[in-house]
Amino acid sequence: MLGIFVFGCFVFSIVAVAVGLIVWGIGAERHDREELAREVAAEPGLGAIASTVAGDAPQPPA
Repeated sequence: MLGIFVFGCFVFSIVAVAVGLIVWGIGAERHDREELAREVAAEPGLGAIASTVAGDAPQPPA
């Protein structure tokens, strides 16, 4: 009975670490994309590209 509990804790910890790494990776990717969008927006003539990267581009009418 104790072995099943320990095994469950072990599996839970592996899943928790995996989910944490996925969430951290998504946050890091979002941060990198926002930083890239700010850098591109600061360059003259590339504002349209930056708005597309940032998700601010105008949407077509539905």
